[in-house]
Amino acid sequence: MIVVQIITTNAIWGATVNQDGINYEVYISGTGNNAVADSAYVGNNQNYRGSIANIASSVSYEYSWSEFVGYDQYGNPKYETRTRYLTAPVKGIIDGHYNTGGSIYGAFAHCKSLSSVIIPNTVEYLGILAFAECTGITNVELGNSVTTIGMKAFLSCSNMTVINIPNSVKTIGREAFSGCTALEGTLTIPNSVTEIEHEAFYHCSNLSSVVLGNSVRTIGNFAFCGCTRLAGALTVPNSVISIGSSAFSYCSNLTSLYIPNSVDSIGLAAFEECSGLISAILPNTISIIEALTFHGCSSLNEISIPNSVKSIGYRAFEGCVGLTSIDIPNSVISIAQRAFYDCMGISKIHIGKKVSSIGQSAFYNCTPTELIWDAIYYPSGIDIDVTHIESATIGTEVQILPMYFMRSAKITEIIIPNSVSSIGREAFYNCSLIQGELVIPNSVTSIGMAAFGLCSGLTSVSMSNSIDSIGPKAFHYCSGLTRVEIDNLASWCKIKFGDYYSNPLYYARKLYLSGTEVTNLVIPSTISLINKYAFYRCSSLTDIIIPNSVTSIGDYAFYNCSNVANITCLATTPPLAQSNSFSNYSATLHVPVGSIEAYQTTSPWSNFTNIVGINEPGDVNGDGGINISDVTALIDLLLSGGEISAGADVNGDGQVNISDVTALIDRLLSGN
Repeated sequence: MIVVQIITTNAIWGATVNQDGINYEVYISGTGNNAVADSAYVGNNQNYRGSIANIASSVSYEYSWSEFVGYDQYGNPKYETRTRYLTAPVKGIIDGHYNTGGSIYGAFAHCKSLSSVIIPNTVEYLGILAFAECTGITNVELGNSVTTIGMKAFLSCSNMTVINIPNSVKTIGREAFSGCTALEGTLTIPNSVTEIEHEAFYHCSNLSSVVLGNSVRTIGNFAFCGCTRLAGALTVPNSVISIGSSAFSYCSNLTSLYIPNSVDSIGLAAFEECSGLISAILPNTISIIEALTFHGCSSLNEISIPNSVKSIGYRAFEGCVGLTSIDIPNSVISIAQRAFYDCMGISKIHIGKKVSSIGQSAFYNCTPTELIWDAIYYPSGIDIDVTHIESATIGTEVQILPMYFMRSAKITEIIIPNSVSSIGREAFYNCSLIQGELVIPNSVTSIGMAAFGLCSGLTSVSMSNSIDSIGPKAFHYCSGLTRVEIDNLASWCKIKFGDYYSNPLYYARKLYLSGTEVTNLVIPSTISLINKYAFYRCSSLTDIIIPNSVTSIGDYAFYNCSNVANITCLATTPPLAQSNSFSNYSATLHVPVGSIEAYQTTSPWSNFTNIVGINEPGDVNGDGGINISDVTALIDLLLSGGEISAGADVNGDGQVNISDVTALIDRLLSGN
């Protein structure tokens, strides 16, 4: 509320003066001959019945006082009445208020007979509710000294057609012209105005354009809300620092919007239901696009979100059916619920690097065909309908592919960059149009449940060396797989498979190591545990050599390896295993000679029907002893490339090479 203080030291109010039918309150300072009428204010005129309120520039007041002139014959003081006419400039119109019960009290409030108001050049202040609900006013002339148009000064003057705001005005008060539905043409806010308060021109539905002066700093909440005929371009001057909530909402004929970089705050719903708005240029100084900012801007087909924005609010662009693409810059961290709800025209979405949260239904009923995903760390499920996506590009810094990332998309290929460490649950589930090879880069450490389920067009999988775990059904119904490619056997043995469908070998059945099909499998000597499902249904295997470093073999590790004929286990103590670790118990089991009985009496090794002894490591020539002749035999074997016996793997690393010669010589020299 704006308050004008008109009382100073030694000041009094004079009586109400009525001049030409209008009441004024005269402000007097001093006394007697020294009295001065400094100023006058239009007072209470709610009973005014005239059609024209022609406010006087000055009023005269008959000022009387008693003056001492001597003593009478009896010695008593003698006084005479003196009179002067004081003239006071009219400086303003008094503030009104709402009485108890809500009725309006204002200088001319409810004076429905008024059709015209003339404010002289002496007036600086138009008080609160001054002409509120004077529905007969059609014309107002404001003098060129007015600095403040008070709150609700012309509230609901519904027949006022024109208002010319003089270049002296600095503040247009709250609801000053609210409900002036007949105001038409161009409204010019002069360069003197610094503040347009809340609802100043609310529902001035016949205004066709507005020109904002270059000194305006703030545009209040609902300032131009409901100005439905405002048309064309709206250019916000670079003096403005804030635009209030719903400031231009329901301005349905605006077509373009320019907001300069001076603006650092745009309130919620600021341009809601501006259904004719086609393009908007936003400043790169705002950090938030508030809730409902462009809700219902159905013609909006071009919007550039500045790279200063960190969050996009609730329903910010809901119903912007004209948008064809949306680019979320790298500055954005969160996209709130329903932010782009029902933006049915969007065909391309780009998600920037810092996005870590997308609210429920943020892109509901959007059917994009292209997605560019640069979100580096996105821990939760993606809430975008990707079923129409035909092209997906994953940024080179992305670390996490979220849950449901491309579920049931129409993409035909996947390129996973070497930055990705985690592939979420059902990330590519039912991407049945993907054909050919899937390459899981070495950066990937985990693959979620059903991540590639129903990708029936995949024919091969090249696996990461860094994978720790693969969730259940990760490759369920990938029935087109024919090969699995790895380049590190030790890493493969360490993978924690969730079930047999998580292992692509279930369908591929053939394992390739560095491009060569694995038939003779030699488990590296660095392995102590062969995890469950590791070689499930690997039908390419014919021979398996398990080093003496292995102490445990998981469930189904070699289950359904139907073509295995020989299994060599070099451990002197039978490794811990389950009956389902193997299924082909008709294969010949080769074990150290001294451990045959242990294997024959230990489950599940005892299930093998043919257990035979092998030479002790170092007994290369098979004569039952270890001596210098075995060194000669080992060297001859390496030079000739002849058949390798189990005794030739002296160091137990699953391979026979020059290091075994060294190990054998060291053993002979040490006497062990």
